[in-house]
Amino acid sequence: MVQSWGVSRFNGQLSMLEASVERAGAALACAFSSTGKIEAAVIRARVEAVYDPRYIAQMRVLLCTTAISALAVLLLILL
Repeated sequence: MVQSWGVSRFNGQLSMLEASVERAGAALACAFSSTGKIEAAVIRARVEAVYDPRYIAQMRVLLCTTAISALAVLLLILL
């Protein structure tokens, strides 16, 4: 009984998700009348994300953390 309720709830949520995807696709099709415009918007968003100063700072922190961890492991191996 409980299992069938869970399955039916999952199916209901899945159908709601599918409907949302269809609506989003229709809205996207209306906003961008051609494939070229969609690709240009995607490329623009990626470029803006890569050159975002916050993104660059996060990557620098990640790189430094990785380097320090690697050095610590190397020291542990050598000692």
